[in-house]
Amino acid sequence: MIHILSGPVHSGKTSRLLQWAEGRSDLAGIATPDQDGLKMLYDLKVRRYYPFQINEPYDPAVDSIGLGQYRFSDAAFVLARQILDRAIQHSTDWLIIDEIGPLELAGQGFE
Repeated sequence: MIHILSGPVHSGKTSRLLQWAEGRSDLAGIATPDQDGLKMLYDLKVRRYYPFQINEPYDPAVDSIGLGQYRFSDAAFVLARQILDRAIQHSTDWLIIDEIGPLELAGQGFE
């Protein structure tokens, strides 16, 4: 079964998801909450934040993916895929992927 939480941009979807997931041990996956104005990658199983959004001026030496006003670390996408692979390998009741959007549809995100 697939559940989809949808709503307008910046309407609190990730915050609601994190509130629902708080204290649960039957889930794994990733969330992308804002922290101090920047998107972070959050491993829901181990409850750990990782840098995701790049806020420094553009540097061609830093691998990144751009989407509109945002730029994200390639390394964070690799880590996100590893977290999702681990979640799939270790059976869990809920696999969370926050979010699926234009990058994923173009084969550049959490695919």
